[in-house]
Amino acid sequence: MPDCEGQKPRATTQVRVPGILAGVAHADRSLPTDLAATWRVAEHPVHAPESEAILFRYYTEVSDRFFGHATPPDDLAAGFASQHSTGLAAPNGSFHLAWADGHDGPVAVGCAGVELAHDAPEPTAELRRVFVDPAFRGRGIATALLDAAESAARDRGALVVRLDTRHDLVEALALYARRGYVDVPAFNDDRYAQRWLALRI
Repeated sequence: MPDCEGQKPRATTQVRVPGILAGVAHADRSLPTDLAATWRVAEHPVHAPESEAILFRYYTEVSDRFFGHATPPDDLAAGFASQHSTGLAAPNGSFHLAWADGHDGPVAVGCAGVELAHDAPEPTAELRRVFVDPAFRGRGIATALLDAAESAARDRGALVVRLDTRHDLVEALALYARRGYVDVPAFNDDRYAQRWLALRI
């Protein structure tokens, strides 16, 4: 893979991107500049175009950070296609978006989901796909998304929320630590997982 230093701008990638994000080149990694500072969090179908758009941004960031450079568009498309978020659909799971208002309508700027885990010794939900666009970090959006996800887990009877993550996702690790998540033994063999955390809710 080429290094991001001096790399040519990537071509626009269309991945069923809705509304205001349609046609935005992923090379600049930025949302439209007319988004309002206000935002809200609401449950949303995980397979809706708006959800897939923010999930693609999530996947782009975690891929780039893992490999240390911008992921080539073809690799991004293939990797994203291999990701499965079906478990976040109701009734087994719940998916939430953070929305900011733009000139052409609301735009998803963050997401988080939970799904019930069926391999745990007590009622447990797994936290997945937690992401806030870099331009909107530091505003409490991640906290609001986790509040919504943990509440949805509680509504589904979960007593514990667990997650796996990586050492390089330091912002996420700091957030989870502030909320009281603690290290637990590995509960999966995901090749990208390096830390396993849980919180009793």
